[in-house]
Amino acid sequence: MYKKPNNYKNINSSQSKKKTEKKAELTESQMKKLKEHSKKHNGMKSKHILNMIKNMKNGDSFSVAHKKAMKMDKK
Repeated sequence: MYKKPNNYKNINSSQSKKKTEKKAELTESQMKKLKEHSKKHNGMKSKHILNMIKNMKNGDSFSVAHKKAMKMDKK
């Protein structure tokens, strides 16, 4: 009889399911800092700021989100 290898992953594993976790809301101080920073990037609707908001809602700090947004801006 066929035996599955030890490293076999079930296709119904939790990794294949979509994440259903809610994204965290930003605090007042985070939004204040973002609004101040957005003045350098033509407002809160700029691609850079929207990328930062997305990253911060996923748990990154302001500085980490900023670095990731800068990398995305270069593309």
